[in-house]
Formats: sequence, structure tokens, C-alpha cells
Amino acid sequence: MKVSDLINALKDQGLNITHKINKQQISLYCRTNRGKSRKFLELPKNMIDEVTWLQCHVDASILPKNSSFISKVVINGAPINRKVDFSDINDQDIIEITVSSYDKVVSLY
Repeated sequence: MKVSDLINALKDQGLNITHKINKQQISLYCRTNRGKSRKFLELPKNMIDEVTWLQCHVDASILPKNSSFISKVVINGAPINRKVDFSDINDQDIIEITVSSYDKVVSLY
């Protein structure tokens, strides 16, 4: 799944998201229940790149059916600090991880 396809799939599900691109990654933002704009996901920096990793909320549910991924918590004090690396995972699992992070950030902040 390409980064741009993931963003479009999330918008197709009705999620209100925006993205910002910098030199290291693409950051996805949502509007929280308190009306704030908060980052809920980081992705590879090029919109046409395949999603081979993502960084999401530390408490996001990660339940991929494929076991070829590694999840680690990056200690940096930010809520978007669970990094998931994978080489072969289906698109639906990527979307589920992303939506879980979105839901967590929307409800907490």
C-alpha cells in the first residue's frame, strides 16, 4: 500500500485528517474531541513510497494477522512513539493500526 493510498483510504472512511510533509516523514493529524489538532501517525516521507513502517500512538491496538512485523516503543516522551516495521502485511492491517491510533488520539487529547 502506498502512503497516498492509505491517506485516501482513511479519508474514504470519513476520518477528518490532514498531513504535513517534512524531510524525515509524513505526519498525519486529526482534530481531537477537545478541538485540538494532534499528530496520530508518522509514515515514510514520500507519498508514492510503500508503507514499510509507521509510527503510531503507544497505546494503539496492533493486531496484524501477519507475524512479519516488529513493534518497538521509541523512548522520546511523545505519544506517537510505537514504531511498527514490516515487509509483508496486508493493506487492511495497515488501515486497522492507523485507525486505532487515530481513535486513541481523538479520545485522549
